Amino acid sequence: MGCCETKNNLEGQFKEKFVFESIRRNNLKALHKVTLTREFKEKKAFLIQNLDQEKVVFSGLNLNALSYSLILGESDIFVYLHKLGCSISYMEKNFIDQGINPINILCIKGYSSLLLYYLPIYISGLGSSLHLESYKLINSTIEEEFNPFPNQKYTPIHFAAIFEHIQIITVIQEYFKSYSEIPKVFDLEYQDEDTGMNCPLLAVKYGNFAMVKFLHFNLRCDFNIKNAYGLNAIQIALYEMKFRPQKPYMAIICYLIDIVGINIDNMIDELINDSEDPALQGYFILKLKKQSELRSGRESEKSLFQYITIPENTTESIYSCRSEESGKSVVSTKEIIS
Repeated sequence: MGCCETKNNLEGQFKEKFVFESIRRNNLKALHKVTLTREFKEKKAFLIQNLDQEKVVFSGLNLNALSYSLILGESDIFVYLHKLGCSISYMEKNFIDQGINPINILCIKGYSSLLLYYLPIYISGLGSSLHLESYKLINSTIEEEFNPFPNQKYTPIHFAAIFEHIQIITVIQEYFKSYSEIPKVFDLEYQDEDTGMNCPLLAVKYGNFAMVKFLHFNLRCDFNIKNAYGLNAIQIALYEMKFRPQKPYMAIICYLIDIVGINIDNMIDELINDSEDPALQGYFILKLKKQSELRSGRESEKSLFQYITIPENTTESIYSCRSEESGKSVVSTKEIIS
């Protein structure tokens, strides 16, 4: 009877209330203590199967133990449960059936420690992860934190740029540094098929100045590209600042022009007209003034120095320089070094 009571108590401890409460509290010690018992080891397969199949409701999602630990970002418990025997395949199917890509969750929430562990598993194709790349969301009722852009086809690394998770991008870049070709879902330069947006443009769009600087200075990303509507990074920033006035778009625009070196010579008038910020208008007006001064300087040089065509058999080039003071022509010669 005592033996039966022990087994029943053990199974009772591994019912969802105990397991999910331990995950919620990040109480790895409690889980670890139970799994070290002889009784657990004797019924391990059965108990692990329960962990894969039993569910708890969280934010409108039905989650098994591994899914629950991932969505809460409890990396130590996630790793422990996986090494204990919980199935990655069950976890991925659990998410997929509800319109969620687990790798997206990690990049949206910024769970870099979990990504460091899960990314090699995802890439290896273990479980159903190979199907996640082309997976399309089907559940429009999921809370915004897990499905923020239901009508877009953003990749995991796009989400990292949008939510300004520099450490997530660092983990991804470090993992793929020896790869000759990076999967598009982890490619910083990959442009969304519908919008033409990629990580550099998305960082600009959402006003993430730290991400813009990181992508440019550390990863040498190209900010000179345009989206599907023909807008460059400057135009995107100028448009978006109307909707997110609290974001540092002016700093981003100045950085893109003065540091990145995006050329705005052919659009300064348009930028001045579109800008609603007086300080930004003043900045563009200064750029226009400098542009005019440079143009005037080049015109002056052309009027001072005029190249004169000479016979082919000569070994000298002749330049005619008109002195502004005397109005006379001064002819000088320069031997060509052959």
